[in-house]
Amino acid sequence: DVFNNAGTTDVVVDLVGTFGPAGALPGGSTFFETSPVRVVDTRDGTGGTTGPVPSTSTLTVTLAGTGPVPLAAGAVAVDANVTVIAPSAAGHTTVWPGGPDPGTSAVNYAAFEATPNRAIVTLAGTGAAIHSTAPAVHYAIDVSGWFGPPL
Repeated sequence: DVFNNAGTTDVVVDLVGTFGPAGALPGGSTFFETSPVRVVDTRDGTGGTTGPVPSTSTLTVTLAGTGPVPLAAGAVAVDANVTVIAPSAAGHTTVWPGGPDPGTSAVNYAAFEATPNRAIVTLAGTGAAIHSTAPAVHYAIDVSGWFGPPL
């Protein structure tokens, strides 16, 4: 479903992949859809961090064992909406499993605008790393599914 709150708008829907029946690909992961749940919000401390995160910091977020992603299920990735809030300058945010920052963008944003983008976030253990190039930003992450071995 696509919903527009007021007025009229054009809508573009991009298909980024498909999912077959469980077990269709040997050794592959199964997608488990959930209702969206906010698991990180630095404005109010959801997820353990309160306050804007400076560009000199990489925030490690826990995504497995939080909200709809069961810890014991062996999640390897999550389907997430990553939102950058209140950036003081234009920039981009990278979300990755950990290790050296790959420098790729998950969200590109303009100054002073909240900007969301959907991302499939690969996990390292239970979490991922997130970093922005703006001097300081808030983050909100909503998870709406996860990938793991068939249950």
